[in-house]
Amino acid sequence: MGWQWDVPDGQMRMDMPIATDHGTTITGLVRGNFILNEKSATAPLADRNHKAYPVANRADPESFMTVRDRVPDAPQRIARARWHFVDDNTVALDGSFEPGRIYDVVYRGRDPRVVGVGLAGTRDLISFLKHTSTEANPVHGVQFAYGWGVSQSGRLLRHFLYEGFNEDEQGRQVFDGVIDEVGGAGRGSFNHRFAQASRDAEEFFNILYPVDMFPFTDGPETDPETGQTDALLARAEARHVSPKIFHVLSNSEYFNRAGSLIHTDPAGQRDIELPPNTRIYAVASVPHYAGPFPPVKVNGTAAPLNPLTRVPIMRALLRAMDAWVVEGSAPPSSRYPRISDGTLTPVASAGWPKIPGLRLPPPMLITYRLDFGPDWKRGIVGFEPPHIGKAFVGLVPAVDQDGNARAGIRVPAIQVPIATFAGWNYRSREIGSPDQFDGEAGSIYPFARTLSEKAATGDSRNSIEERYSSRDQFLGKTIMAARQLVADGFVLAVDIPDVVDQAMTQYDWATRSPASDHR
Repeated sequence: MGWQWDVPDGQMRMDMPIATDHGTTITGLVRGNFILNEKSATAPLADRNHKAYPVANRADPESFMTVRDRVPDAPQRIARARWHFVDDNTVALDGSFEPGRIYDVVYRGRDPRVVGVGLAGTRDLISFLKHTSTEANPVHGVQFAYGWGVSQSGRLLRHFLYEGFNEDEQGRQVFDGVIDEVGGAGRGSFNHRFAQASRDAEEFFNILYPVDMFPFTDGPETDPETGQTDALLARAEARHVSPKIFHVLSNSEYFNRAGSLIHTDPAGQRDIELPPNTRIYAVASVPHYAGPFPPVKVNGTAAPLNPLTRVPIMRALLRAMDAWVVEGSAPPSSRYPRISDGTLTPVASAGWPKIPGLRLPPPMLITYRLDFGPDWKRGIVGFEPPHIGKAFVGLVPAVDQDGNARAGIRVPAIQVPIATFAGWNYRSREIGSPDQFDGEAGSIYPFARTLSEKAATGDSRNSIEERYSSRDQFLGKTIMAARQLVADGFVLAVDIPDVVDQAMTQYDWATRSPASDHR
């Protein structure tokens, strides 16, 4: 089922009613935020070709547009006479929008959708499938339900739990298990007036939306700035409907989605103790989404995309979740970087190697405390853009001498590497702001093939020649790494051939031509 009303035509959506004040049209503040990759006279108000909330008055002099180059910069207002609304989805600027700059348009919109029915509809559908025994239920007789969300749908499930939707209207538990895959530490715009659910608040994309909002952890923590104590599972725990939970993080979430706040205190000073029904698994150096192979640059990335995949890990974790819920068999222990052992650090202290042509350390998302106005607790935005407060402290995985994450679930490609794999990728110079991230793309930086190639470029990482005496030695080490992951419960035995084949394909690619040919 869908949980958004505003997705592009032809995609799954939920029809959501328009809220009114006893029949009177409701208006309120709406902000469109965009960063273009090329110069253009027009720009979209909504995210990624979605539908924007209608403009109440296109000639309203109170509407305003701003521009800045970086999130901490003071926004500069653009004269109202220089820009206008083309329609309810588009704005135009005299002189054109410049690529790589942050633009905001704030206007009074009308006809807010009741977006919270996405949460309620999810609850009611799953409850129906679990508990209705009539022929209208195509799966009647099921005993357990699992929620598995990836990226935005992972944040949706986090929000679902936080708002107390894991209990149906009869007081019964909805999801027995939840897999939050690469949702990051936040929730999202899923239950407030004029919410835009797809806005995901990244380091240099969808800036300053109500996504990474306290609390971040399943168990209770206190925000030292506000004194507020809260937990993602506070309502579920109070009503005895907490599911078993896997939070799965890629490398991307630590840089782009405030991932460390899932398992540290808000000040980034200590590791937290996880509730007994929570596991956290960080898949080391794997990206938010896998790129193609052979690796290529896509949509303005500075480097080829990281091709590593989480699929074998997720297949094993799904089986582990099922065994935990149905049989009570404990899943693998959590694996993620920690402050206590030095594997979770400030980005500048992560231990970066010297990689030719690569700017290190990379940036990371600054997770600010945001104030959306005095009525925010009621779901009504009063400040747009929000007032910015002190930032939470985000940390990232420490890396080894190869630039790959030291802690977490290290797939064979990280244990027996042919490259540095990262969950982030810079924007190319052609699309502007080359010191910032290009969305949630990952990247790959192959090792030199030989010692002489390494010496010629000043690369601090060992060459492939120094690491492996032969293809057969690489194969043997890869098989051993895959078998250990099976023993640890993170890969299914049936998936070993695919895991090994992928590693060997990458080895053959990396040794076929100089590393400089792959950049």
